[in-house]
Amino acid sequence: MHPYKPGDRVAIVLDGAQQGGMPHRRFHGLTGTIIEKTGRAFAVKVKIGDAMKTVVSRPEHLRPEGEAAGIKKAHSQHREQK
Repeated sequence: MHPYKPGDRVAIVLDGAQQGGMPHRRFHGLTGTIIEKTGRAFAVKVKIGDAMKTVVSRPEHLRPEGEAAGIKKAHSQHREQK
């Protein structure tokens, strides 16, 4: 796991193998800022439209901001190969 601290930018990428602490599917692929650590999970501030939402998620479902872009690129390349 990556060590996160408040102020870090992260992407929410749901991992179906770990269902505990999984945020709602509407937040998959969004990027936000870590506000605080709450127990084993992190509170992430995400902007949806004009509203700011706080998502509580465990670290299995978070990736550093730049790493998530690589995952999306790999998925799109895989779809093109099919």
